[in-house]
Amino acid sequence: MHPEDRGRDVSKVLVTELIEIARHCGLNRLEAEVNGERKIARHVLAQLGFNELMHLRDYVLDMKGVTHDYILLGRTLRVEEEFAGFGG
Repeated sequence: MHPEDRGRDVSKVLVTELIEIARHCGLNRLEAEVNGERKIARHVLAQLGFNELMHLRDYVLDMKGVTHDYILLGRTLRVEEEFAGFGG
């Protein structure tokens, strides 16, 4: 993300749009994977209804050999009846 866009809720707008697209396609769940240091991303996802499903400590190894926590977040979607079955 460009530094000028920080604090403008761009990520919230994008994830909200993804949620609506997923509903329109008839999906029942969305999941997001983040490393444990992504506190802002986790906060935004929590605001949008994502819950922590799994937290594995020191599970991800980056290219410098440093370990990071792996966090799986999930959200159940309420599918609009008019879109149910679309795309399948």
